[in-house]
Amino acid sequence: MNRLLLAAAISVISTSTFAFDWEVPKKEGLDYASMQATYFDFRSVGEGSSLQAAMGWGTELTYGTYITDWFRTEVRVGKGIGTDNISELYRSSGNVIKSEHADVGIDYWGSWYLGAQYPIAEFALFYAEYGFSHVKGTAKKVAKPVAFKDMPNDFMSSTFSVSWIVGIDFSVVDRLYVTTEIGRLHNDTSTAIKTFRSGIGLKYEF
Repeated sequence: MNRLLLAAAISVISTSTFAFDWEVPKKEGLDYASMQATYFDFRSVGEGSSLQAAMGWGTELTYGTYITDWFRTEVRVGKGIGTDNISELYRSSGNVIKSEHADVGIDYWGSWYLGAQYPIAEFALFYAEYGFSHVKGTAKKVAKPVAFKDMPNDFMSSTFSVSWIVGIDFSVVDRLYVTTEIGRLHNDTSTAIKTFRSGIGLKYEF
């Protein structure tokens, strides 16, 4: 039912005639490229009742094309920068409480998206995209971990996941935009780790 409602909404947007107070930008046939700084928010990291959050940073390159004035498709590749440290307590030898640490992060990722766009102002374009991502993570643990023994060395058990993004392109000068967005990059169904993302960067159309 939700998919039918989404398809109906997209159909209405693409076929209706809108009365704008400004000239709607013509996008069909244009390509674009962008570079972004990306912040990652890792949710449900760890095991048992002590699930934690971690963070990370990365940089991303995007190449896309406008299929029509209302729809776009794009591919993205990105590289993670650094790792975040998480710790977990566990009970050893009776009442002795010990702590272990792990450094977690993303090595690289690649994504494909298909989405719709809608001008919300003369200088701003809202977009929403849905697609798939391949994500390679890393988890550096102690030699024989106890607290993180079930965490894969790649941080995530499944590398492929459904992804989504919503964002706004703000016009700076002709064909140059500041782009801001939020979304979910990866959802690991095995470990339950969810990777949310936000980013800001520059986009150029040609």
